[in-house]
Amino acid sequence: MEGPEYIKYLLSKWRTPLINTEEKDFHSPSYKSRWGADYCIEAMLEHAVMHPLRHKFQLDNLIKERS
Repeated sequence: MEGPEYIKYLLSKWRTPLINTEEKDFHSPSYKSRWGADYCIEAMLEHAVMHPLRHKFQLDNLIKERS
């Protein structure tokens, strides 16, 4: 699967589990993570999106350093 197709696929999968979630539910209640931190749905989604972006940034910097 190429990049644009994969992005469409990811977006379709992200929408499905949250389709019946009301906006107020994104902020509370909190859920305990495996490492003990409390996260609301909004924070979990932000972490899920930003974590790979952070690693991309780190990898881009490592590649630049090696060139």
